[in-house]
Amino acid sequence: MNFSYFDDLLFQGNSRTEKKESHNEMLSYMINLEWYRTFKTIYDAGTLTGAAEELFMTQPGVSQQLNALETYVGKKLFRRSPRRMIPTEYAKILYTEVNESIDKLDGVESFFIQTTFNMGPTIHIGAPHAFFFNYFSRKIHLIKPNVTIKFGPMTQLLQDLENGKLHLLITTKKIESVHIIYEELLKETLLLVASPMLDRSRFGFLIYQNKLEEAEAWLAEQTWYSYSRNMAIINKFWQRNFRKKPKFVPKYVIPDLNIITQALQFGKGLSLIPDYICKQALDNGHVKAVWKGNNPVKNSLYLATSKNNPYTKEVDELKKIFRNL
Repeated sequence: MNFSYFDDLLFQGNSRTEKKESHNEMLSYMINLEWYRTFKTIYDAGTLTGAAEELFMTQPGVSQQLNALETYVGKKLFRRSPRRMIPTEYAKILYTEVNESIDKLDGVESFFIQTTFNMGPTIHIGAPHAFFFNYFSRKIHLIKPNVTIKFGPMTQLLQDLENGKLHLLITTKKIESVHIIYEELLKETLLLVASPMLDRSRFGFLIYQNKLEEAEAWLAEQTWYSYSRNMAIINKFWQRNFRKKPKFVPKYVIPDLNIITQALQFGKGLSLIPDYICKQALDNGHVKAVWKGNNPVKNSLYLATSKNNPYTKEVDELKKIFRNL
């Protein structure tokens, strides 16, 4: 490609050497943008393999770009462990600085690709991973528009909906906003579920005798699987039924309720799982229902949309599909 005309416009008065050096600097900057995109994808995916799949690259190619960026900034960005890429403190700072900019760049790129190929609108949907896995994944083939699914912390997904980055959100939380409309989709009930191999007879007897203090003590002695280290789900159930905080620490913390449900099949433990997530495992006898609690914990899942949504027709069709799940 001949850059002479553009060089003359951009670098009038500069020598040929100065123009060449400036052009090389611009080219280096353009390449570095791809390094930052690769860095962000590794950070989000947690593994080189996951980043390679997301970027449609080979794993060695991803590693090469990461090494180039680490050389460029003069800092190690990740500590490599057998299962994950663990970000360094410098990586956390760098991610905070580049995350929003890369997202905006991706948004511009998506817009121009969509415009160029006339592919129609792409509907961006946020959802809890467990809900998508257990319900929506079986119906996604019914959707006519292009769809991008986003998982993540619900607080962030709600912000994305309010800021126009999402068009539809399945959420268990609400925020006060004049821009968001909520419609109840379904109710979930927390169930105390156990491994089939765990002897639950003692607990059942204590509940029948209404000896809640002894029943609570029995539960505290068991092996627990929790979604998070802060035990938010367990705490809520304990406060509702025992009027206190639990006095145990979960042995296994797994941030995926489907994996917890599956893991319970092979050990002798307990967990609290929303009923719609563990329904199939209960029906198949892979886990056993132990107790709903004397005061069951119920939550609502909502369909949330923005009043400023530009794709009202497409989103309304999607809402119909969700209502028939």
